Amino acid sequence: MKFTRQVCQHKLLGLLLIAAIVALTDNSPAQANYFDCSVVYDEFDQLMLANFLVEPGRYVDTLEDSISRQEHVQYQLNEFKLRKGRRNSGIGVFVTNQRLHGKMLYVWQDNAWEERTPLVIEEIITFGRIRDGYAPVRQRSVYLTPGSAVDLDSATAVEPEDETADLVYVFEGGVYSLRRIEPSQVYFPVESMCHELAS
Repeated sequence: MKFTRQVCQHKLLGLLLIAAIVALTDNSPAQANYFDCSVVYDEFDQLMLANFLVEPGRYVDTLEDSISRQEHVQYQLNEFKLRKGRRNSGIGVFVTNQRLHGKMLYVWQDNAWEERTPLVIEEIITFGRIRDGYAPVRQRSVYLTPGSAVDLDSATAVEPEDETADLVYVFEGGVYSLRRIEPSQVYFPVESMCHELAS
């Protein structure tokens, strides 16, 4: 009887060990993580951190490569839990042509000359080797007019042909768009990581 109990205990421990190994090696896509918004002051600061910046598409739906002003209004405006002063901002997550990961807040400004409406990247936060825990670097804001580009590594406005350019701001066919320049990557979240829990 004692021997049988020991065999059962060993089998149970073996099954638990196998389950733990499977859980650790599971490479299936993650589901979107939702957080209770009542404890989040600003999701750009508090939730969009290392793992999110490496693979934003595993957490929320995103637009890739570009976003138009119309798409910003449709999918991003008032979608996120942001603190006062940021509420009209759009959010982008990027990998620069120098392989820096980062995130940015941007806003389209109103202008009397419609074809010259400026776009301001208000905050650029870059990380070095993000998996190694390097501290973030907060860059200065960048003012763009249609036809100009930005080097996100240095937070500098440049010409679109410049080899350091990561994103270009264009006005084509009556549509404003912010687009990536290869080999850079950019993702624009179109859903919040926050979830209001029912009371």
